[in-house]
Amino acid sequence: MYSPTSKHIRYLKQGVSITGLGLDHFMSQVDMLPDIAALFIRAVSEDKIEPNTIVGQQDDVTTLNTSNRFFTQRKDTHMGKELHFHRDIDPHGTLTRLLGSGFVHTEENNVSYYERVGATHGGDTRYVTQPQTYLSSI
Repeated sequence: MYSPTSKHIRYLKQGVSITGLGLDHFMSQVDMLPDIAALFIRAVSEDKIEPNTIVGQQDDVTTLNTSNRFFTQRKDTHMGKELHFHRDIDPHGTLTRLLGSGFVHTEENNVSYYERVGATHGGDTRYVTQPQTYLSSI
């Protein structure tokens, strides 16, 4: 188990992978990602950009992957507001105990959970935040 002085804390993250189940519309969107990456490479030298891990494979389908680190080193924050972990994310206080004095959990580390819900009147939709929907067990 990690302690607040562990060098590995900075790498703890949560992530999600989305599959399009091989559908053409999903794949056409995935195919645009190299063009977007090329824009970044023109603005930032290529040696400063990590290899593309956004597109992956799971079984026989293409996935879009994203993740976010739980912590930022305190010395790397610039007056950012420190946030508390939502109790649905950290029900036993494990992540909170890992903060120690060297790390913070800020808005940049925070992940919001949304669910698309069809409206009862018409074809519009609304989004509601319900982290427990996606976190059945931690």
